[in-house]
Amino acid sequence: MASAVDYLRLAMAFKDELDFTVWFNLSSNLNSISKLVEYTDGGDQFETYCRQIYSSIADRMGWQRKADESKMTRISLLLTTVKEETLAWISLSSDRI
Repeated sequence: MASAVDYLRLAMAFKDELDFTVWFNLSSNLNSISKLVEYTDGGDQFETYCRQIYSSIADRMGWQRKADESKMTRISLLLTTVKEETLAWISLSSDRI
């Protein structure tokens, strides 16, 4: 069985992935870990780690939908990869999605 550290190293290796399914699974697992460490001494470090993973896909996606992107896939990916605290911020820009 792999340790949590091994999993986090593996997850970081997928930060440049473009497939929605990969992001969905990563986000689901990272969300579970987040719930475990949220109110611990490592909570802030884990949040920083998640920002590092998600910043790559967020930069690639940008705010403007590309011609070859389906609106539903884009919305699903945004909602899956963005933490709850920023959903209100995204909703303010929903006309740009």
